[in-house]
Amino acid sequence: MTIKDDNLNKYSAARRAFETGTIWNASEDEMREYIKGIATTRNSNDSIKNADIAKMLTINHLQTRKLIKDLNEQNNRTQLIALVVTFVAVVVAIIGLF
Repeated sequence: MTIKDDNLNKYSAARRAFETGTIWNASEDEMREYIKGIATTRNSNDSIKNADIAKMLTINHLQTRKLIKDLNEQNNRTQLIALVVTFVAVVVAIIGLF
């Protein structure tokens, strides 16, 4: 299989993912492969080029949404740890007063 065939397969997989709606649950690796397939497949039809740009923007949006969700989860854990440390510090300070 040549690189061109591989990219065409990735392009076809990306089109199928949009047609079937599986793009919404695709993994990060799958999305990267979809972008690679769309970006490297040449097409002289302007309407298809525009659709491909919209697909890549959609994939980028999904990746950004997942990143924000992951960062929010990490932030929540950090806030919980900070709250526990603050509570322990207050308890130790109160015990130290007596």
